[in-house]
Amino acid sequence: MGKLLDFYKQHRRLFLAQKHQNTSKTQKFRDKAAIKFFSFCESQNLLHTDGIRKKEVVKDFFDTKEMSNKSDETRRKYFLVIREIYRRFFKINIGIEVLK
Repeated sequence: MGKLLDFYKQHRRLFLAQKHQNTSKTQKFRDKAAIKFFSFCESQNLLHTDGIRKKEVVKDFFDTKEMSNKSDETRRKYFLVIREIYRRFFKINIGIEVLK
């Protein structure tokens, strides 16, 4: 496991928004989506915020074979998790166009 995933696992409460009436199932999905995204970033050697903050990284993540095989609904849910991370930490708004 790389440094980015270690940091995420130590500070996961900072990354994932605590929603009203949050269920453990949705929290597990958010956790899984964030881990998958950060694993992708590590595999691309994007270990610092300068590399991760580019919107092209999100587009590349959704262009991977694994994500392109998922249903549109699942891809949208992953997008919502990643968008929340970008809003909270980079103050960047990502549009839905990265899914296309």
